[in-house]
Amino acid sequence: MLPSPPSALAAGAASVVVAAFLLGIGYLFADTLLGRRPVDRVFRWALAVPALGLFVVALMLGHMATGGRILSAPWITRGVTVAAAVLAAVRMARRGRSTPLDRRGRWLAVAVVIGGLLVWGTPVFRVLPLDFLGDTHWHAGWASQLLNGEPVPAGVITGDIPNYYPWLFHATSAFVAAFTPGGRVLHALGPLHLLLVTGTLLGLFVLGRELTGRRSTGAWTALLAGLSGGVGFFLLRYRDVVISPRYDEGRAALRYGGDLLYRRSYNVAFNNLSPPLPRDIALVMLVAFLALLVAGLHHRSLPLLTGGGLVLGMAGLSGAESAIVAGGAAVALSILPVGIPRRRVALALLAPAALIAGIWLVPMAVNYARLGGFVNITGVEPVDLPAWAVLVAWGVSTPLAFLGAWWWGRRLDRGPAPRLVLAVAAISVFLLLGAALIPGALGQALLTLGRRHRYWPMLHLAVAMLAAVGIDELLRRFRDARGRWLAGGLVVALAIPSPIVASISAPSILGEPAQVAASLRGRSDTLLNVLSAPPGRRCVVAVLDRREQAMVWAYTGYRLVVADWKTNLRSNRARIRWRDVAQDTPSEGRRRADNAALTRGELDPPRWQALAESYGVDAVVVPAPRVEAPPFQGRTRLATNGPSVVVRLGPCDG
Repeated sequence: MLPSPPSALAAGAASVVVAAFLLGIGYLFADTLLGRRPVDRVFRWALAVPALGLFVVALMLGHMATGGRILSAPWITRGVTVAAAVLAAVRMARRGRSTPLDRRGRWLAVAVVIGGLLVWGTPVFRVLPLDFLGDTHWHAGWASQLLNGEPVPAGVITGDIPNYYPWLFHATSAFVAAFTPGGRVLHALGPLHLLLVTGTLLGLFVLGRELTGRRSTGAWTALLAGLSGGVGFFLLRYRDVVISPRYDEGRAALRYGGDLLYRRSYNVAFNNLSPPLPRDIALVMLVAFLALLVAGLHHRSLPLLTGGGLVLGMAGLSGAESAIVAGGAAVALSILPVGIPRRRVALALLAPAALIAGIWLVPMAVNYARLGGFVNITGVEPVDLPAWAVLVAWGVSTPLAFLGAWWWGRRLDRGPAPRLVLAVAAISVFLLLGAALIPGALGQALLTLGRRHRYWPMLHLAVAMLAAVGIDELLRRFRDARGRWLAGGLVVALAIPSPIVASISAPSILGEPAQVAASLRGRSDTLLNVLSAPPGRRCVVAVLDRREQAMVWAYTGYRLVVADWKTNLRSNRARIRWRDVAQDTPSEGRRRADNAALTRGELDPPRWQALAESYGVDAVVVPAPRVEAPPFQGRTRLATNGPSVVVRLGPCDG
């Protein structure tokens, strides 16, 4: 593992270097895959993050095939990546610089990315870890399992618990961790956030450019779908303004009229708010897919459409709502006559998507049938905003979208771009209207797919694309350059204040857990660093304190005897989705009692040893007052800087 950064500022600086390095490698991969296809270098840069994701999928296949030996070995991950990048660079050099270069478009895209990183990237330099609340610690633990040598992310507790969550985000986090100082998944959140913001903005730029053929539309699409918030900033009264929408029984969501939400914003641009989550990488894939879809239909290029199908498959490995919208757009536009047989279009889009997504879907379906399906593990309320709050959250996008729709109203028969926007909007509306029926049709276990807050950002993406066309057409009708600058400046002034204040305020809600922060900064005597084994080791740990359980899981990915998460699900605190998996593992009540006996040393040594062996425990986090209990005598006891002592039973499995 690389040395840990001493501060959040140092971690931020390292994140910039790591993100730039990986983006460059992604560009080499994208250029190799595209070859002499009719897309310019800006388009290839926009596909850098999806191409890197495809490489991660290949690494993950090797990781699974070798029983977890690829991503758990940082030098193997680095070596394979650099070797693949060198081969791609050699191939690019031999082919020569034959791809066209839109110089003005290049600098405009660079300006969009720099602006986006200045708006969304400041938390990377100000807080370490970038987040530890909500689902972040949950996903960090799953990704850390890959670093420990688990073939796929599995359960937080001991036992044979198959994977049930799409793993591309976790595999990408583990991959980025191999190049990040500190080497932990929580270290990797910084560069991963910068990568996803860059990938989203570049994807939106080329998507908007494909809509009209003008780079100005690309810039406006990136602004309105990637950098624009609502108009709730007019209601600001406090410095720390980013809101957790479920706080105060949901009333907090309307404090700023539905704008400035820390989680589950109805505005698609707020996916770029830190920290990165699975739905954010899914959005990158959705945007890249839409760009490839339009370009492939416009150029009548089956290879571009096949690339779109691969990206569609990766959306399926990342998040449900983006994959559903992308899949619907693929089906809708497969019937568009473009000079290519429709069956070939459908095959080029859907066959690669099924191949990639099937890597996860097929095993999941087998386990779904074997283990009696899913149970509901959702313990939070949905975020439902009234109609007026939706308009506040979308801000300036809505009136501009009406302009775009008016100008494009008669162009549905002139190419794929208008139909693409219509398809995304129609599918999103259909999902919003039918969301309430999903739990009834698919069961309460899939309740989350029936929550409308998942689909409002997808509809806003279509609205933002229309709005970009609207503002671009409006400005083209100004004869006076000064009038164009004033009108454009007004739109920018209404668009970016909310993202700026939300990003600045994000660290106030993220916070810095002292133990986690000190551990990430390299302090060796913290509980987490004392407990941690070398990379590639799988451990089972007994931890009594609920807060320490969450920290141990997120930081190390080690399996726990019991996971007592703060949730409304009293009978399933570990949040295991499989209905019948409990038949093969101890009950939660039994686990809680056994965990207390293990950590307090309440049994005689032989019985304590037998209990520890039944769970395969490698280490126990013992409250300091209990460390002299008989079961702990004669064992390796490691002091920490906190109120706990680590008692080791032996080395973790290698």
